[in-house]
Amino acid sequence: MVEKKDAGTFEQELEAHLRTLIKDGILHNNEVKLLEQISAAFWQDMINAEYEFTAEKLEKIINRILWTEGPQGTIQALTDIVSWKSPLEKYQKAHPYNTMERIEKKAKEITGLTKTPSAAKKFVYGIGRISETTREDEEFAFPDIDFRNPYHIQTENFQEQKIMFVNGANIGTRYKRDIVNNPVRQASACANKNNVDVVVASNLLRLDTKKAAGPSKALRALFSGREISVSILEPSYQKEALRIIKEHPDDEVIYETIGEAFENLIHGWIKITVKPDGDPEFTGKIIICLGVKEELIILADAYWNVRYYTLTKLNQIKAELKSLYASLAFAESFEDNEAEIAMLKEEIVAMHDQEARTRITDVTDEEWQRFVTRSLSYVVRKLEKAIPHSKVICKGTSYVKVHDTVIETHISSHVRVTDTLLSDYTKTCGPKVLRQELADAVVILHPHALNYRTVSRERDYGGHRGKPSNIYVAPMCVDGRFLRKAYKNIVNKKADPIAQAVYNEQFQPGVLQLTIMNGVVNEEVFSIESLQKECEARLPITIQDDAGPAMPALEGKYINVMVATDPHIGSPNREFIWCKELERNIGPDEAVFHLLRSAGYGASKNPPFHMVTINDDPDQGDHFEIHKQPHRHQMRYTQLEQEAKRLMERVRVTEDRYDLLNHVDAMRQFFLEQIHRRGEQWYTDQLLEFFRRNIRNNIDMYEGVLLRHMQAGIELKGVSELTGSVHDRIDIAAILMGTGNHDLKTTNGHFVPGPINAEYLKGLLWGTSRWIGKENELDKLVNGPVYGNNFIAWGTLKAPGGYEYGLDFRNSPPGGSINWGDPLQLAVRNYIVKGNPSTIFENKLVVAVVGDKHFKASIVTCMMWFVMGPPNTRTDGYGEKWSLPPNNTGVMFVCLPAEGPENAPLITRTLMFHDIVELIQKKKEINWETFFPKPL
Repeated sequence: MVEKKDAGTFEQELEAHLRTLIKDGILHNNEVKLLEQISAAFWQDMINAEYEFTAEKLEKIINRILWTEGPQGTIQALTDIVSWKSPLEKYQKAHPYNTMERIEKKAKEITGLTKTPSAAKKFVYGIGRISETTREDEEFAFPDIDFRNPYHIQTENFQEQKIMFVNGANIGTRYKRDIVNNPVRQASACANKNNVDVVVASNLLRLDTKKAAGPSKALRALFSGREISVSILEPSYQKEALRIIKEHPDDEVIYETIGEAFENLIHGWIKITVKPDGDPEFTGKIIICLGVKEELIILADAYWNVRYYTLTKLNQIKAELKSLYASLAFAESFEDNEAEIAMLKEEIVAMHDQEARTRITDVTDEEWQRFVTRSLSYVVRKLEKAIPHSKVICKGTSYVKVHDTVIETHISSHVRVTDTLLSDYTKTCGPKVLRQELADAVVILHPHALNYRTVSRERDYGGHRGKPSNIYVAPMCVDGRFLRKAYKNIVNKKADPIAQAVYNEQFQPGVLQLTIMNGVVNEEVFSIESLQKECEARLPITIQDDAGPAMPALEGKYINVMVATDPHIGSPNREFIWCKELERNIGPDEAVFHLLRSAGYGASKNPPFHMVTINDDPDQGDHFEIHKQPHRHQMRYTQLEQEAKRLMERVRVTEDRYDLLNHVDAMRQFFLEQIHRRGEQWYTDQLLEFFRRNIRNNIDMYEGVLLRHMQAGIELKGVSELTGSVHDRIDIAAILMGTGNHDLKTTNGHFVPGPINAEYLKGLLWGTSRWIGKENELDKLVNGPVYGNNFIAWGTLKAPGGYEYGLDFRNSPPGGSINWGDPLQLAVRNYIVKGNPSTIFENKLVVAVVGDKHFKASIVTCMMWFVMGPPNTRTDGYGEKWSLPPNNTGVMFVCLPAEGPENAPLITRTLMFHDIVELIQKKKEINWETFFPKPL
């Protein structure tokens, strides 16, 4: 009796048999009859296993054998061959059992398939012309969009909206032919997976429209990624092109019109944004903002159209003149024909006048505008047809509105590679604030942006502090690693701006995503590698610690750091918020602790972050001699007496108890305000105020942070552990108490408060049962680092089984000087020349967190993430004296993906003073679970 097998077991045995046959070369011999042979050989087993054997199942098994997954699999091997344009014969030589037909089919899948056909391009006569246009194109016009009338985007979720900016794709640049790993395709898939509401795309195309100019044309071609697509060429030329491709003759080349080249780029967008089954990669709305490169294509097309029509007209005139001269000669052969001769000569003079007028320089401006509009219309139509659900809304800067949030999409007017994009824009903010035309967020879109960077600018009006504007530079969405390899053998890299950018040490491509939560705008920065990881269907990985229980999966988890720098306790300019529940004034950092405590966080429910750093100036000190600089709202004693008398008179005449309490409360608020505006001038009292306000009142939150840190199993190593030193004052810690220039100048460098504040915090914890006998552990978890007498802390940070970050925390950005338009710009330049003085930061993303300059700012480069936290103060007399931009005020959270920056986006979450006031006083709601990325 034949042993009965299930269908799965039988298929495994069948696959093993087929594997042997394929290895022996059966695919080269009789693949057509393979189905019949297998069916005949195994028919009894198939019946026994109730296995239905079909051609589809056979093909599926063959593909499973031929195309294996993983880094060492055959798919990756072929992908590498295809990506670098190596001959497919090289792959077949290494895999002789496979057929060239199957290899070519798989290669096409790798480079991209789509059901959208690519129609052959009709030949357009004339150099530089993209296509023929019609009178209808002259009617084209963009929507009327400006700051007061933005383009509205409707979303279903009123609490949270997401906008992704895919900038600087520059399709037409060299690219890795593996369509699955195309950065724009990955960004589209990531946007779809993460429920992004709208994608804004800009700086889409790269096309050399310059006329050939000797060897420089050949040099520019080395940077191009356009490949010959025979199906796009004019039909009558396709056969000739195929022959040249096949034979590679020594004395012939393939020619391509600019129109065919443009069609090639458009088809590239189709391959990227449309799946092989015809469905779009991103199913939501795509808004397109045309930039300077698209404008150059449009202008070139308009110019060459006008030139073509002009030359055509000139040739017509010359033909008519030739005919007129022939008629004149014929007329002059007859006698008594003066009238006809005179008429012909008059026509010839008129025709010569028309010939002289018909020059490209004599075309009227209105005609130029007409043909530019026609070319613009054509480009817009082609893009909207190629990219699903897309709408081209502008050429140049525009505005979009998502619910109540207005975003300026600022299109740069040049193509220079520079790190001044942010500071160039912020120089224009002052007049926009005065006109109340600075948007809630500004995204600078440049075709060759070096990296992501941001800074905030205050928007004060109506006698009150307004909601700050966040200004961003969106990075380029290109594969930087691939391009560095592709361009490595080109010496003159300055000939191409993309090559200049890619080889700049600041360069870090990626995608910017803005997340708006109840009107609070925050940002997430995806690296190109993290986009790929976001698109993968990954199974959660549980990290097993040999010394303890299983750790939670790292996927999607974050290590969150609270940056509460520059409290400036004792400053008359420290911002306070009146809290009715506590019946006292609290600063922004205290307010955030209070909000979290009110939401149930504290020692019993650990806060959703793992570290706290106070980088700079815990106290105001007397650096700028505040006793010699009275606050503008500070009243003299006699004025206080008069105001006290007036307030008391109101109390005396008030009979209603409710009104009386209101008057007394107003009196309390008035005198507390006046005391505050005098500042806490004695340095000792400032220290004591910091002890009470920041530490003692929030000891539950600090303890909760330490517990979260330990329970997450975070591995925090100070520089001493990494270098083998017995002791190092600048070891990183979970809670860092910093020191600033105000403290140093006040005490002439003899005293710094950071270590004292750290000891006070540890002393409070040592007195509790939880921490008895854990002094050594607390010493490692809480520190007040000093390098010389400055706050500098070095170390590394990682989750169990996760990525190891370098940490470089300081009181002030290194380098000394400052560009107020981009406060971290000079720090980035400084680090490029520094090397690795810490000796521990090699091959890591270094997170550099600073304070001191009183702005929210951030820059991501290839090796470092620079972050500047906002202070607790507003601008003072010193800042106004030097006409500095107004301070930002608030609290920032830096969120590090536990798996590393190549697996998930870098995230910052910031609550500015305006947001905190609304949360405390107006009881505006915030969902902390969604505000913070999933904490480890």
